[in-house]
Amino acid sequence: MLVSWILCGIFLVLFVISVLLIQLYRWDVRKMTKQLEEIIAELGTNEHLRTNSRNQELNLFAKQVNNLITQFKQEQQHEQHQSRKLKQEITNISHDLRTPLTSIKGFSDLLRDENLSETERSTYLTIIQQKIDDLTNTVDLFYELSCLESSDQPVQIEVLSLEEILIPTLLTFHQELEKRQLEIQIDETNLMELIKGDKKAIERIFINLLQNILRYAEFYVQLSIQKNSEFLILQVKNDTDQPHLIDMDRVFERTYIADTSRKNGQSGLGLYIVRLLAEKQGGKARAFLENNSFVLEIYFPRK
Repeated sequence: MLVSWILCGIFLVLFVISVLLIQLYRWDVRKMTKQLEEIIAELGTNEHLRTNSRNQELNLFAKQVNNLITQFKQEQQHEQHQSRKLKQEITNISHDLRTPLTSIKGFSDLLRDENLSETERSTYLTIIQQKIDDLTNTVDLFYELSCLESSDQPVQIEVLSLEEILIPTLLTFHQELEKRQLEIQIDETNLMELIKGDKKAIERIFINLLQNILRYAEFYVQLSIQKNSEFLILQVKNDTDQPHLIDMDRVFERTYIADTSRKNGQSGLGLYIVRLLAEKQGGKARAFLENNSFVLEIYFPRK
């Protein structure tokens, strides 16, 4: 009889403990549910699920929920950053298009003046033509960029030498470089080395690099080609009078322009496209400052 009472007492104690544990479990669940409701209502906060429960399953559940919250907040912050970036890019694109259009309209209106001399008329027409060229170049760049980012232009890899692309491209810019009185120094070492790349893509890279030089170089440009076991590295170095204006963390961003006073109707897509094209061919692009010189390095896979 005594044994029966002892067993009943034990079962009763176990029952009471079980009820208490269940109540504590339910209390923890309600508390966590309330926290989740508050977090969902205020998604902009940095709150996470908190629990003092000794229940391992509940703690693991809270940990996984917090991982989801962290991931969601990171994605939310990324989307907000991308949204701000897109708005800025739209503003820049609008400016890139509006500026030459405004000039074209203004000088077209001036041409209506019957008292214009032939010299003035010729000057205005030249300016209009220049602005049309700037506008066409900008539209072409945006079209090219949209094709590159959507992979509508697959690269055609073949064996090439940098010389057969670099030298003709330099010659097309000869007059502009002379007009700027820029000293061009070319180290021909490794110029004949072979690479694997897309000819049109490399031509665009060189064109964009030279346009960047014409925009920012002061007195000289140095071109050299180095190599390692994997890459042929084209290094383009030019002096700059205001290195402090260059944000090295942003030089390869779309529409970034170091000095807007030197924009001259050009968008900031040039170096962004350079990096994109280099990466599409299995290479890369990097930039850094060396004393008062701006240095660009383009890596082309070696044959």
